[in-house]
Amino acid sequence: FEMKALIINPESPYIKGLINGQSNISTAAINASIAAADNLKHHDLYKFSFQMKQYDLPPIFHGFLINDNQHLFLGFTEIENGKLSGGKRPYIHLRNSGKMSNITSHYFDFFKHWFDYYWEKSNEVVNVRK
Repeated sequence: FEMKALIINPESPYIKGLINGQSNISTAAINASIAAADNLKHHDLYKFSFQMKQYDLPPIFHGFLINDNQHLFLGFTEIENGKLSGGKRPYIHLRNSGKMSNITSHYFDFFKHWFDYYWEKSNEVVNVRK
């Protein structure tokens, strides 16, 4: 099992004012997610790799790419009343069945390219390898 995850940096000056309070995203929840991920190193796992990095800019979209680019779940983050709001609406599920339409292919490429870009620019906060 191998997983890479990006999470926002709640201390970033670009994000700090957008979260907490009326946002459904909080510093406490972000820090709890990092602690829970880091705690995986204390579990008896085999052939397991989990890396998490933090990035500093507000997310416009978020999602999950599963099983070597077979499934993409794509969601959008909004700003409501000056606060970040994410994960409240259903995700768009796209499947790579080998023959994808141009738009489906575009969404897979879009997500992967942005993920890779942020991955390279972000700071590692969790690295569990077993």
